[in-house]
Amino acid sequence: MTGAEHSVRLFERVRLGDDDQWILVRGKEPSLPVLLIIQAGPGFPVIHEADALEERLKWEESFRVVYWDLRGCGKSFHRDVSFGSQPLDRLVLDVEEMVVVLRKRLEVESVYLLGFSLGASLAALAAYRAPEGIRALIGVGMDVRIEESDAMAHDFVWQQASVRKNRKALQALERIGPPPYMESKDFMERAKWMTEFGGIHRREHFSSLLRKNLWRLFSSPNYTWREALQALSGISLTQDSLLPSMKDLDLFRQVPSLDVPVFFCQGRRDAVAPPVILQRYHALLKAPLGKELFWFESSAHLPHDEEPERFAVILREIKARMERPKIF
Repeated sequence: MTGAEHSVRLFERVRLGDDDQWILVRGKEPSLPVLLIIQAGPGFPVIHEADALEERLKWEESFRVVYWDLRGCGKSFHRDVSFGSQPLDRLVLDVEEMVVVLRKRLEVESVYLLGFSLGASLAALAAYRAPEGIRALIGVGMDVRIEESDAMAHDFVWQQASVRKNRKALQALERIGPPPYMESKDFMERAKWMTEFGGIHRREHFSSLLRKNLWRLFSSPNYTWREALQALSGISLTQDSLLPSMKDLDLFRQVPSLDVPVFFCQGRRDAVAPPVILQRYHALLKAPLGKELFWFESSAHLPHDEEPERFAVILREIKARMERPKIF
């Protein structure tokens, strides 16, 4: 990316609570609205994916996109990182504080929140508690009720392993047992087989997704090699800190209403955040400023990667609606 292509590029540290965290801001024009990315997790960074995401989605033509390595992730990881006694609550506070920081730093009245998986849940919790300054919430593969989705995910992986007579998978599932998973190694073992059986991405294997992410991390100009290595080791440490508190996540109870416009993007074949749960939540959610559910029929948990053209069109459509004077 050159200055001729993008007139906005900021790469800097911001202070959230007691912790320094890193953001990368890119966009074609300084007048574009701001889109804050809240990445999936727990433990995964996003700054290293900026080029790949922009190549697929071309969203920097429509937004000033803020790629943010959350607390304990990627560039923001350090050995002394603290999540406090309520880790998820600390992350929600970070989202709330980041919105305040960006409104001031980028001189805008409001910010779009785009969250993926657990990141979508954090965005919803933040929007419920502090809706001021949030232009709209866009949730992709949102984790709604972890206990229920984990049970369904476990059933999916076990059924697929049985049907395929995959002894290695069956032995791994017997070893880690049913959810909830309190440790990173068990969480990632389940994620591996979920990916292998098409519940996360319909066309990628766990190994291919891992190779792509490693390449992007170590080739990114925004990380030194030491930082990239630390980011990898930080994934398991951050997951170990967050997983015990994730099991109680329940947006039916914690976020019964939202005073911002809400847009859900859901893969029809998602086995991590099952569509049936999201569909039920969408129906019950009170959203006086409007709500809409977009289905991705050929996608699992990553519709922005599996159907990028449709995802990009929907983002532009949401922006067009929101920028018009009375959209609902």
